Amino acid sequence: MAEPEREVFGADEIRRAIAACADTPTGHRDALTITLLWATGLKVADLLAMRPPDLTRTRARRRDGSWGPIAREHQDSVRARREAWSVDRTRIIATERPGWADKGVAANNVVVRLLCNLRGAPLDASYLRHMLATVSDISAIPRRLHAAGLRNTFAADLYKSGASLEDCRVALGLATVQYTAGYIASICPVR
Repeated sequence: MAEPEREVFGADEIRRAIAACADTPTGHRDALTITLLWATGLKVADLLAMRPPDLTRTRARRRDGSWGPIAREHQDSVRARREAWSVDRTRIIATERPGWADKGVAANNVVVRLLCNLRGAPLDASYLRHMLATVSDISAIPRRLHAAGLRNTFAADLYKSGASLEDCRVALGLATVQYTAGYIASICPVR
C-alpha cells in the first residue's frame, strides 16, 4: 500500500500554532482562523467569505449555501475563540466603519465578513498564507502550517473517527463519493 501523499498535521502541532497567536485583536482573529480551518475543513475562499451568521455553534456555511459541520471536539474552542474575536471585531467595526450592523451587511450594502483586518476590510488569501507561515515559525513546529494541510487533517480525523465516505463527502462539500474515496486514500490509510 502506498504512503499517503498529502500532508496531515498532528493535533499537538496545530495546538502549538494556535497557542503562538498573541493575546491581541490580530492574535484572536488568527487563532480563530486556524481553529476554523482545522475544525471545519473549509476551503480558504469559503472561510474568507463567511459573514457572522454563517457560523453557528455546530455548523459553518460555505459560499454555495451548503452547511458543513464543526467537529464536536472543537466546538467549545471555536465558540471561545469566536467570542474573543467578536469583542475585538465589534470595536474595530464601530471605530472604522460606524453604522455597520453585526448582521453581515452594512447600511450601504457592503458585506461585513466574519474575519476582517484592523480597518474592518475583508482578509485575503495572501494574508492567510503569510500568517500561517509566521505562526509556524513562532511556534517552532517542524513543518510549515498551510490551509490545505488543515483541511486534510480535518478530513483524516473525520474518517478515522468512523465517518462513512458519504459523511466525509458532505462534510467537505465534495461532489462524489468516488472523488472522496480517492481524496481520503491520499491522506490516510483506507480502512
